Amino acid sequence: MKQIAVILLWLSACQAPQVTEELRNQYIDLPKLANQLIVQQTQHPQPVLKLSSINAQFDTLQITQPDSLFWAETLNLLLATQLNKPALTGAFEVSEPQPDPNSNLLTTTYRLKAAQQSNIKLVTLKYLNSPDNLRYLTLKIASQNPVYATEQALELWLNGLPNTSHLSIDSLRIKGSNKTIFLDSVHYQTVVVSTQF
Repeated sequence: MKQIAVILLWLSACQAPQVTEELRNQYIDLPKLANQLIVQQTQHPQPVLKLSSINAQFDTLQITQPDSLFWAETLNLLLATQLNKPALTGAFEVSEPQPDPNSNLLTTTYRLKAAQQSNIKLVTLKYLNSPDNLRYLTLKIASQNPVYATEQALELWLNGLPNTSHLSIDSLRIKGSNKTIFLDSVHYQTVVVSTQF
């Protein structure tokens, strides 16, 4: 009997970790992540190419040494998205970590539950072993009222800095649209790509 108990204990220890109720209600801190990235990008500056478009108008800008103000503006959507405020406790369905079929990363998603009210609709994380080693993030936001509707989608690709636990931005893309009643829709996109080789 003792041997059976030991085997059962060993088998339970080998099971894949589950998302506990506490973890389900404690979401990734996006403003904290954004502030960490601003610090890292400022301390380890890399040249970037910024591509912008509004409807049919396009602009290209090469920035040799982007500063903290540039990154604060670029990451403003993350800075403004707070998942852990009390009103959103339990508002998202958190998936179990799943292997990404196209890489060696794990994927976790936060999806707004149908009965909940928030402009934050979906967050997707892809990471090495744990969310602390984040490599890819998506964020989808949408809101609508009788006179105005807006949608935004962010994609962020990250790399680990050699010999550190810090992250650096490889590229970022923000796409969005705004629609005001009686006016034409505005579609915009911003892409920032590191040109450090």
